[in-house]
Amino acid sequence: MKNNNRPEPTPDIRCGTYAGYVAHGKRFEKKCELCLKAGRIYRRDHTKPRTLQPVIRQKCGTSAGYKAHEANGEFACDLCRLAINEAVRLRNQEIKELRALRSRQYRASNPDHVRAVEKAWREANPEKKKAKDLSRYARKKNAPVVENITLQQVLAKWGTNCHICKTPIDLQANRQTDPKGLQLDHVIPLVKGGEHTLGNIKPSHVFCNLSKGGK
Repeated sequence: MKNNNRPEPTPDIRCGTYAGYVAHGKRFEKKCELCLKAGRIYRRDHTKPRTLQPVIRQKCGTSAGYKAHEANGEFACDLCRLAINEAVRLRNQEIKELRALRSRQYRASNPDHVRAVEKAWREANPEKKKAKDLSRYARKKNAPVVENITLQQVLAKWGTNCHICKTPIDLQANRQTDPKGLQLDHVIPLVKGGEHTLGNIKPSHVFCNLSKGGK
């Protein structure tokens, strides 16, 4: 898996061989040029077109069994397919956790820079910020389905009339205090098991939405 944020490769006596290629991967770092070349050569020499039915071996049901099928030009058996899928899932989980750890470490070491970048993003993307806040609120309310919905998507699907009173909404009005302003309403309220999806979010007046409450 490509990852431009990985650290530079650590020199290793195995560099230039397939073992060195694997070692870089286990350390979650970039591969050096010699190991990248060795990896390409290994895959070219050890991979055959899959044309044969799988031969059941003692190691079937493991990632090693999957590689044996691959090396012999066989389709993978069901057990080996399940095994390689699980191995990839665990590998991706390890990578995800490592990225999260590095992100936390970077944020702890560079708090001023992180705050400046986040503030600049919020100022440049106010609608995306509101969409993230809505999604976070829906998760706190234990909504069964949470999608990242933007205002533009809601207006494109449902128009600019209030879905409650059917009259036009003043899109320029204050969205917090003006009764004719725009608010996004969950048709089936989150407190009653409603989903945070495009099908359940419609535009409404501030007054209409507040009057509706949890109905």
